[in-house]
Amino acid sequence: MAMLLNNSVKCLSCNTIVRSKFRHDYVTCKCGDVSVDGGTLYSRCIFKDFNKVESLQVYDDGKHETRRVNALWGMLDKKRNGYVYKPISELTDEHIVNILNNVNDINKIYKQIFEDEIIWREQQFMTKNSLS
Repeated sequence: MAMLLNNSVKCLSCNTIVRSKFRHDYVTCKCGDVSVDGGTLYSRCIFKDFNKVESLQVYDDGKHETRRVNALWGMLDKKRNGYVYKPISELTDEHIVNILNNVNDINKIYKQIFEDEIIWREQQFMTKNSLS
């Protein structure tokens, strides 16, 4: 079974997209008609009207282009008030290298995504420079 990378839904009543980022992260739209829970471990969607919810879930298809924009990494915000989640594609090179060097218990899928992201960025750089 493919891993869930993005557990989000759109409420068609208020046009709000809600995304559950981690287990037991129960998130509700602005109007209260749609909620989602489960992060990437499971998906539970609660809604008042089936016709007013759109699934935006993304499952791992093995392609780095899908993984880099849908897999999130959580980190403490600068004021240490809580966590901020960013797609892998938005992390700096330095941050990715630090994660790979210092997070010992990293999920092997995330480790692969980070390693693939470094390679992807190097390839983009080489392609851009060869066209110049």
